Amino acid sequence: MLIKKFQESLQFKFVSLALAITVFGGIIASLVLVSGDIKLLRKTLLTKGYSFANYIAEIGQDSLISRDYLRLDDIVSAINHDPEVAYAFIKDNNGRIVTSFFASLNMNMPELKKILSGMPADADVEDTIKSIKNKAVISEISFPIAIENETVGKIFIGMSEYDIRQQIKKLIAYITMVSIFIFIFILFLLIISQGILTKPVKDLAVLMTDISVKKDYSIRAAVRRKDEIGLLSSCFNYMLEQIQKRDAELESHGLDLEDKVAKRTEELLSVNERLQNELSERKIIEGKMRNLMEELKEVSIRDSLTKLYNHGYFRDALDNEFSRAKRYGHNVTCLMLDIDYFKKINDTYGHLFGDKVLIEVANCLKKCVRESDILARYGGEEFSILLIESDYEKALMVSEKIRSYIESYNFKDADISVKLTVSIGLSSLLEDAILDKEKFLGFSDLALYAAKINGRNNIVMHKDIKDAAVIEDMKIKNIEDKIFEVEEVSRQSYLESIRMLITTYEKKDPYMREHSLNVFRYVFMITEELKLPASEAAVIGNAAILHDLGKIAIPDDIMFKKGELSEEEYSKIKEHPVIAFNILRKSTYVRRELDIILHHHEWFDGKGYPIGLKGRLIPLGARIIAVADSYDAMKSFRTYRNNVTPDTIIDTLVEKAGTQFDPEVVYAFINSLDKNGLWPSTMDINQRLIKLKRLAKSYK
Repeated sequence: MLIKKFQESLQFKFVSLALAITVFGGIIASLVLVSGDIKLLRKTLLTKGYSFANYIAEIGQDSLISRDYLRLDDIVSAINHDPEVAYAFIKDNNGRIVTSFFASLNMNMPELKKILSGMPADADVEDTIKSIKNKAVISEISFPIAIENETVGKIFIGMSEYDIRQQIKKLIAYITMVSIFIFIFILFLLIISQGILTKPVKDLAVLMTDISVKKDYSIRAAVRRKDEIGLLSSCFNYMLEQIQKRDAELESHGLDLEDKVAKRTEELLSVNERLQNELSERKIIEGKMRNLMEELKEVSIRDSLTKLYNHGYFRDALDNEFSRAKRYGHNVTCLMLDIDYFKKINDTYGHLFGDKVLIEVANCLKKCVRESDILARYGGEEFSILLIESDYEKALMVSEKIRSYIESYNFKDADISVKLTVSIGLSSLLEDAILDKEKFLGFSDLALYAAKINGRNNIVMHKDIKDAAVIEDMKIKNIEDKIFEVEEVSRQSYLESIRMLITTYEKKDPYMREHSLNVFRYVFMITEELKLPASEAAVIGNAAILHDLGKIAIPDDIMFKKGELSEEEYSKIKEHPVIAFNILRKSTYVRRELDIILHHHEWFDGKGYPIGLKGRLIPLGARIIAVADSYDAMKSFRTYRNNVTPDTIIDTLVEKAGTQFDPEVVYAFINSLDKNGLWPSTMDINQRLIKLKRLAKSYK
């Protein structure tokens, strides 16, 4: 009971605090001093060891080369008198110990002498060293022995940390003694201060307890001091006087004020809680309303796909910036941007990939413009930008940054990887002397059209096409483009119908689903790597989609056979290029694709079919499809063969380059796979590329 009361007293808390401060301070001091001392001593030890090693390495080079091991013994034993050296030995380049020394007579290392005396007489040097490291604290350093930059051996010196440990023990003992002295001193001060601070406070606490038990408010505390404790006693007496007066008033009026106050307090708390709940709910509702209004505002001004500003917001921003620029004399440039051949991306890879491309183009644009500029999706694959306080010079810099950034960007999704270009038209408010905001957009749009008809992937300023004759020519060209678009739509519809027919046929074979589309994707990568013109790449791409059309006429029991084909069955399948050629030759839409489809199974060495063309007599498109077709076929699973690893596929393409495949096309394909990160193998692609490059040069 007494122990518990002591623990609850201020004295116990002061003593505990003093003990905690002392112990914690001692620990911190020990850690700081011991750590610093260890680092300093070990640094000194290692410095000395390296100087020994350097010295022995310098004078022992010739002896190690000449294998004068007696001389080496003398050199190594030269450090016998240093108190920290436990052992030293030299190894030659073969890792063999050629000389050694153990400081068994060193009086500063009694543990070493004990270890050495306990070793068997026939113990070799390495066992002895291992035993010393296990049983004693040793810091081992090494230093190479070299002659004319050629290493001929290595010196190892074991430095004992016995002195370090002894100094650490002395330091810890010293800190412990100082900590005990400090604790005793603080305890002495607390005992002295008890009568000054602790006892008066304790007496006041006892008095308050006595009053609360007896309910006698006439008792008063003795005020003998003028310090804070005396002030506390006076305040306590004043409080008792007030309580005594109130108690008398309550008794005189016969009111149970405490119950009424408690009841009223409870009612007020209940009302306050209800009000707080209502206030919290109102704040939550107001917050939701604000968020909803912000979301609605964002939805009304943002494009749902790219999250850029939409057409409507851009027109409003154009009105505002046009008025502000006119008022303050600032310049504004308008940039209209269109993705080149975007329809082909949608037709080839589908609208989901097309949407992904639009999102990534929007992200590219964000990285190229300032936050103060206004960037919007104007419609479809067209984007518009208002460059605030910019002239043609600055706008050209931004436009070129956008054009080159998008041209170098890889648009990827799964195994799809494509490159895009953009056309950009510019107009400047002041430099084009625009007085009507509608003409502002019109000038940019006309410049964009000029960029497209000039070959795309370029930038045109409206001021460069102000000549009336040029504008008239552009109008005529625009009509021609419209007529071409109508013809192109018919052609695309024709190709789409055949593509659907091939897709339906391929779905019958679970191993060949999307084969034609996969071949098209690989062909697209190869044509990009070979830097073929867009028109030629488009023809080869169409041929890739149609290359297996002739297989529709092959019996299903042969085409979808699970096992290996017989010679007769294989002969039937080899007829499919001729069948496709005969089906398509009457069409006016795919005349350029016919030769590619007919010869896509020709071999580079002339051993292919159906005609046996050789080398570059085979159309380039057919040579490209041959590589892409074989790659996708090797990737597909077959029940009659084990799965082919990625490394094996690459090795097969490389091995057959120059026989079945054009080495230049194989080089371009493997290089494209590597560049686009579509090759998961860890094999050394570079060695194979070097081989292919050398092989391709030999055929030129």
